[in-house]
Amino acid sequence: MIDLNIQRILVISAHFYPLKGGTSTHTENLCSELSKLGYDVHLITQDNEGPDMDEHDTSRNYHVQRLKTNKRFRTDLFFPLLVGLRISKIIKEVKPDVINISTGNYVPLGLKISKKQRIPIVYTVHNVPPEEYTLNISKNTRVNDTAKKYYFKFIGLVAKACMRFGKYDWIISVSERTKGRLIEAGAKADEISVVSNGVSLPKSSGVCLEDDKNWFNILVTAGVIEHKGQYELVLAMEKILAVIPNARCYIVGPIRSQAYYEKIQHYIIEKGYSQNVILTGEASEAELEDYYAKCDLYVQPSYQEGFCIAIMEAMIRGKPAIGTAVGAIPELLADGRGIVIPKPDEDLIADSVIRMYQDSEFRSGVAKKGREYILHEYEWSRVALETVDVYRKAVLKKK
Repeated sequence: MIDLNIQRILVISAHFYPLKGGTSTHTENLCSELSKLGYDVHLITQDNEGPDMDEHDTSRNYHVQRLKTNKRFRTDLFFPLLVGLRISKIIKEVKPDVINISTGNYVPLGLKISKKQRIPIVYTVHNVPPEEYTLNISKNTRVNDTAKKYYFKFIGLVAKACMRFGKYDWIISVSERTKGRLIEAGAKADEISVVSNGVSLPKSSGVCLEDDKNWFNILVTAGVIEHKGQYELVLAMEKILAVIPNARCYIVGPIRSQAYYEKIQHYIIEKGYSQNVILTGEASEAELEDYYAKCDLYVQPSYQEGFCIAIMEAMIRGKPAIGTAVGAIPELLADGRGIVIPKPDEDLIADSVIRMYQDSEFRSGVAKKGREYILHEYEWSRVALETVDVYRKAVLKKK
């Protein structure tokens, strides 16, 4: 039954189709599931270019409005400023009962422009900057590291400003760890609710990639960028191949750091791993489904994660997983549902992969436990109901 005080929901997200990744997936599923519950959902997002974008938007069971921007300004920095300038008009048109900022770390400050509105604002936080940020302005590592030092300080200050001065009534944190980071940044502990990301059931891909039955396939899906740790996984291949000569690692995802990508490519060529490590670049949803289907083992060697939807997507497909102790990975892989390593160290990665390979009974048990757990705890309809409960808290606080 729809709460009489909440009928129309305005979701604001800097990340949405055709952008790919955990936050984009979260936005799409959240809007869809809220709509299935009977709410009138309106999404405001960027006007990124992509294949069949109009068809994608009109086929949704919720309303999608894209704010037009100059191509040079289609970034997380400028989109919230644009929202801040147009928020009064948007609110007047949509007449929402609650606003959910789904992604976009600067949006709370932008919304502060609208001081006269009495609409509850809920802010969903996937990570706290400068986590999962990078900066590559030069091929020189020393130059990049120096620039990052000051850039990350600035981003960190902006995050604290969002927490202390942003106009929101409640915060949704996607994990307990992120909640802790939010409190450190100045958010009030009693105004934060932890609501995890959800995961959708797999679909048939309809795509048939190269037959890899003769290989032991290792998969990681993430943008190629420093904090995702793909380089450490490639370094681990030397020790892995000494035990598993038919090991093949697929690194699937768009290039988000050209310097990091070139570093990985250079090492692959130097070691002669062109048949054992495949950098696929960005994959379509159908191709990605096929990569999940044919992998024997999923590895997430990240230094930083807000939550990590990718490892959930592997687990729900019955794939055994290895991950580092960041984001929600320790929660997901606890109690024998996978292997958690403390950091993306090449020896730790290699030893874990070899253990999975050599003990097929352990591997299948991990996969079964992981799938059952994800199906029970992270089904999207449940996540949507928990999100609505947070909306109610925000409405009550506003009153």
